[in-house]
Amino acid sequence: MASRCTTSSHGSQTSKDNAPSRTTGNVNAPPRKIKEVLIPPPTVEGISQFMGNWERLIECQTRAAKVQAQVVEARARAIRIQS
Repeated sequence: MASRCTTSSHGSQTSKDNAPSRTTGNVNAPPRKIKEVLIPPPTVEGISQFMGNWERLIECQTRAAKVQAQVVEARARAIRIQS
């Protein structure tokens, strides 16, 4: 649905082309009711699983960082030995 840009929606300033505001569609129709979807609060099990996933991710990243540090250290040792 396209909308027209105006400088302000208040009466003190009008749209750029000074066109009067137009209502489209059936003006006598009642406003549409929006179906509200309620999201249940998280359960303890869901939170525990979420936190467990984060803990596993952090452990994996920590292991990867340690391996990367060992690789960098081994390369530095190899360079020192060569020089």
